[in-house]
Amino acid sequence: MPDLTDKVVLITGGEGGIGQGLVRVFATAGASVVIHYLSSSKVAEELAAELRSQGHSVATAGGDICSPEDCQRIVADC
Repeated sequence: MPDLTDKVVLITGGEGGIGQGLVRVFATAGASVVIHYLSSSKVAEELAAELRSQGHSVATAGGDICSPEDCQRIVADC
């Protein structure tokens, strides 16, 4: 994977199994990663804390990606 330093990656469903794997890959490649979750932040926050402790730039964002308003807010927060 190329160096993604100075890039921001938003992983929708980032708290799920495949999503968690993608979050780890992009964080390792140097991207600032936003972990999206629908309603329960616990898993997303735990993953974010783990990756931050390894020196990665990680944030979390909750919302319904079927809602245009939530999508606008999530992207604006990135």
